[in-house]
Amino acid sequence: MAVILLMKNKIIEQVKLSKHAVTRAQQRGIDIETISIIMAYGHYEYTRDGAKMWRMNKQEKRFARSDLGNAFIKIEKKLGFIIIKNGIILTVAHQTRRFYN
Repeated sequence: MAVILLMKNKIIEQVKLSKHAVTRAQQRGIDIETISIIMAYGHYEYTRDGAKMWRMNKQEKRFARSDLGNAFIKIEKKLGFIIIKNGIILTVAHQTRRFYN
């Protein structure tokens, strides 16, 4: 499944969702709009195997809230993290514990 992530009518990135990512997104209530907001306002870190893990910290959430207003309030509870490798979203999840560097 190919997805073009848009923010304010500007293409952020064109990525594909793996079958696993589609299943997990449906199970966890994370939609395409949420994924595009995480990629637009969040940051990424590299995982051990070289994939990018996208997520948002407090400062980025505050900025997105002030920029998007009510649209952000609707999806605030859905925010989590995304794992992307080679332009394919491998999985999406909610953060349940602290990430250590």
